[in-house]
Amino acid sequence: MRKTKQKKIHIKPSEEGSLTAIAKREGGLKKNGEINRSWMRKKLKDPNTSPAVKKKLNFAINMS
Repeated sequence: MRKTKQKKIHIKPSEEGSLTAIAKREGGLKKNGEINRSWMRKKLKDPNTSPAVKKKLNFAINMS
């Protein structure tokens, strides 16, 4: 069997922490600083959420 190399995920430095900042502003953080998954799912279903934030939420959910 041949091992495959896993690609590293690259996030732009300007985008790092942007979802955490949104969660902090809207009360979606736990006490330990993690983003609450139920908040992410609720925010993803909200029709008023912008497409850029939905993209960040999908990425965070898939990576966890």
